[in-house]
Amino acid sequence: MLSLLTSNPYSVQSSSQRLELHLLFRTISSFLLQASVRFLSMEVISRALLVARDDKSFWEKYKWLIIGGAIAIPIQVVAGLFYLRYRKKKKAAKMMQSEEEGRILRRR
Repeated sequence: MLSLLTSNPYSVQSSSQRLELHLLFRTISSFLLQASVRFLSMEVISRALLVARDDKSFWEKYKWLIIGGAIAIPIQVVAGLFYLRYRKKKKAAKMMQSEEEGRILRRR
């Protein structure tokens, strides 16, 4: 049997040897086909399990981002209001300082 595999297939003379070689190649090809089908089916099943595990609803995927964003919005609003108040006070102080400097310069 092994000698048939190692020999040149074109040098096979008898019909029984050709038939034996044909059956051997059919057996090998069917084995490889079955192995590849099994491998592919296992890959498909494992991929399906991964997808099913990852197949969550929108809320389950992003709930902590939504909750974190909802918590951060009031904090950002308060920080923005304090910044605007600070900027307004700073601008008013600068205007008062420039007015006082203008009065001092006019007196001289």
